[in-house]
Amino acid sequence: MHRRRRGVNYRKAAKRRAHRSVRREKLNFTPVIVMLCLSVGCGYAAAKYVVEPVVNYEPPQVKETEMAETNEDIRGYAVQFGCYSDESAAKNTAESIGTSGIQVILQDDMYKIIGEIYDSKNEAKKALESLPEGVKGFVTTIRGKEYDTIIN
Repeated sequence: MHRRRRGVNYRKAAKRRAHRSVRREKLNFTPVIVMLCLSVGCGYAAAKYVVEPVVNYEPPQVKETEMAETNEDIRGYAVQFGCYSDESAAKNTAESIGTSGIQVILQDDMYKIIGEIYDSKNEAKKALESLPEGVKGFVTTIRGKEYDTIIN
């Protein structure tokens, strides 16, 4: 004789147990799809915001108004003979050059040895060409803000 508990149908429970072992689980692709979408999104963002700006870099263009402002700041052009961090070394070199009109100026905590200041770059180039043999220099721009102090 079978004992029956109240409220429990043994036949239905046995069928459920038998059916459970035969029943197949449905495959859940949701985590795979989510990971795939995240991977594609991260790849797109990296390509657009990291790789593309580096590959397609274009230097910023200087506007004409900015050029006019910087041109107003130019005080002149001069031949520069050297640049020293020590004032005495700059003065000694200036004396040894043996050219007239040599000045030592203080600019950005550096002592620069320059010749006369000219209004145009062509005048400064002519002065560079007329230097004695063995004296080397180059034409540089003297700006109002950079031109701090004359030491001589």
